[in-house]
Amino acid sequence: MKIIAGLWDSLTGRSAYHNWALRHINDWAETVSKFLDEYGLDSGSGADFLIENSTRANVDLISMAYKGNALIKPADKIKGGQVLPLLVKAVDELENTRRALMNPSLRATVLPQVLSRLRESFQKLREKLAAIESI
Repeated sequence: MKIIAGLWDSLTGRSAYHNWALRHINDWAETVSKFLDEYGLDSGSGADFLIENSTRANVDLISMAYKGNALIKPADKIKGGQVLPLLVKAVDELENTRRALMNPSLRATVLPQVLSRLRESFQKLREKLAAIESI
């Protein structure tokens, strides 16, 4: 039965679309990972470097959120996992990070909380993506 289902997915293009979406979301996730590493946010340290380079970080955050939003529809086609809600949450946290970074009154109070939520949601997404295989 599994062989027939695999053959059906190949004939209808479902497996190709699954693999395409998975590959592009993994590439996007790698971009976000590099951003977190570049600004020292992956280790849970402070956001001083992020604040010092807020103009460049703002452009990076806008770009990642835009690309992430473009992947939301394809994420629904990935079989074997609930990638869509995790991707939506990660993109939302990127946008929340940008808003908190650009608002001086929110930097001290809200930015640390938002960064913590971003790390958490991104980590959950990475774990789910690692558990899903190409078909």
